Amino acid sequence: MASIYAKQGVWYLSWSEAGKRVAKSLQLKSTRQNKKFAEQYKIDKERELLQGSSRIFNIRLSEAIKMFLSTKRTKEKNTISRYGRSLQIFLNFLGDVNVTQISNNDLISYELELKDYSIHTVESYIRDLRIFFSFLRASNLISNVTVRKEKRYSQKHIQVIPDDKIIEVLNYFESRNIEHYRYLKLLCLTGFRKGEALNLTWKDIDFNEQIIRLWNEKDNREDVFPLYPELLQFLGQFKSDGRVFSFVGSNHIAKILRKQFGLRFKDFRSTFATNKAKEFRTFELKELLRHKKVTTTEKYYVNVDVRKLRDRL
Repeated sequence: MASIYAKQGVWYLSWSEAGKRVAKSLQLKSTRQNKKFAEQYKIDKERELLQGSSRIFNIRLSEAIKMFLSTKRTKEKNTISRYGRSLQIFLNFLGDVNVTQISNNDLISYELELKDYSIHTVESYIRDLRIFFSFLRASNLISNVTVRKEKRYSQKHIQVIPDDKIIEVLNYFESRNIEHYRYLKLLCLTGFRKGEALNLTWKDIDFNEQIIRLWNEKDNREDVFPLYPELLQFLGQFKSDGRVFSFVGSNHIAKILRKQFGLRFKDFRSTFATNKAKEFRTFELKELLRHKKVTTTEKYYVNVDVRKLRDRL
């Protein structure tokens, strides 16, 4: 009556309805682990057809979360980890109930449980929950539960690090750990995200073509960044093989930045972006920062002092 099959790396469910064959993507990667979920879909669909009803599939919350995360494999690792953390908090609150038992009142109670978190953290959790429940509805796992849209709050202040403070930070690290100094110096010169810089290998840096290749896991594409003279000279001073930086974690650096200087890694990217907004047009800066949307880039222009526009390079 019903069957499952894999197509283009995804499990599909197929059945006959009104004399026609109907197929639906289960939004599950075609792995062995996901095959058992697909088989459960098949069993429930056959039961639904026999009963002549629009029966909702029967599944536990923990299994639904695993299924959801398996559909996000093309996303950036940090994004998948964020989904996992926020949904684990939801699971801990509700318990491993059947998803059909979840009600709108449960969602209201869950949001009240988050009252001790910051506003932005709560809205982040609500956003992840809304995406998760959209998946549940699309997969015919629930029908009548809706998560509110996250509230939009005023944009956080973009911190731009003054030149003298950057010098102070770099001098501090240069005198204590030369590799940490080089890491932060690279962030200053490129505006790379902390993970992009940390995962760089020397093979990613093409000194002949004078570009740096970066893999964008979020959008599943290769980005490039120009190897301009100052950056070329800096990297050439310690050119080697393998990874550009031997350390694998940046938490220790983050703690020092926060406690000693009141800074975050993202402040280096914001500083780079704001400074370059004085020199480049919007679409040029968008490419330099490798933003998907130009609206993300435009926020840096509010930090530009109009009087300094004449100082374009």
